[in-house]
Amino acid sequence: MVRNTPGVDGLKTGFIRASGFNVATSSRRGDRRVIAVVMGGQTAAARDQHMAQLLDRSFNQGHTTQRLASNTSNTRAVPVAALKTSTSTPVPKPSPVLEKISVPVVTRPIVQPAVNARPQKVAMLENDTWAVQIGSYHEPGRAHAQAQAAARWVPGEVMVTEVEISNRKLYRARLVGLHESQARTACQNLARQGMGCLVVRS
Repeated sequence: MVRNTPGVDGLKTGFIRASGFNVATSSRRGDRRVIAVVMGGQTAAARDQHMAQLLDRSFNQGHTTQRLASNTSNTRAVPVAALKTSTSTPVPKPSPVLEKISVPVVTRPIVQPAVNARPQKVAMLENDTWAVQIGSYHEPGRAHAQAQAAARWVPGEVMVTEVEISNRKLYRARLVGLHESQARTACQNLARQGMGCLVVRS
């Protein structure tokens, strides 16, 4: 969307089975900025197309402050909100409408092959490198398989690290050895394939 939609200068995509394909997008055209959220997309392409239409419609409207919401699924009730403001005319800041969303702590893997992968202990890298985190899993084999699946689409060295959070042992799947720009581009490419990810410093 950064390349194909006018004015888009930031976004965060994601996917979980509870809410489908999601995206939060920031866009600026002239002296106006729109921040919009789309949740519940059936596919990544449908989600991006709906977001582009939502941005075009909001920029074509008058200079008013309003609540924009988009849910691409008719069967899944997912609360979303977007706020449009104009930098040329001061407007009162509205109170956001928030609802609780139940989101799993651990992302379920797409594939589950039997892979015997030994996790590597977390180690600090001396050089300034970045990574793409695919997710955290209860089993090292699942983490390794998910990282390998992501490596088919984007560059990076597969790394599975063992961490302990709230007395629970988890295994993080990452693609490491990237520059910051490479990591951000890789995460955007994975999002287009329907895979959630985070850009982190190694």
